[in-house]
Amino acid sequence: MFNKYAQLGGGLEEEIAEKRKELDRLEVQLKQERDETRRRNIERSIVEMKNKIVGIQEKLKAVLGTVASKAKEMASKLSSGASSLASKLRTVCAWVS
Repeated sequence: MFNKYAQLGGGLEEEIAEKRKELDRLEVQLKQERDETRRRNIERSIVEMKNKIVGIQEKLKAVLGTVASKAKEMASKLSSGASSLASKLRTVCAWVS
């Protein structure tokens, strides 16, 4: 189960890296561009790219939240199972003594 989340998270991290490279390319392009119309188009693309990155980061945050929740749930089940087993062992050990 966690493998699925790891793959999804890794894919989102790769997507963020790709978008950041594209953002860097656009920012370089903006610095070099002299035509005002093209500059406005590049600026618009930069804003869109930043919004895409934020959206992907929000997805990643949700995935990580889900993973944390599932891990907490599984730890709780393991803890209660261990407590139950320890209680049974104490009962058996007391009976044997």
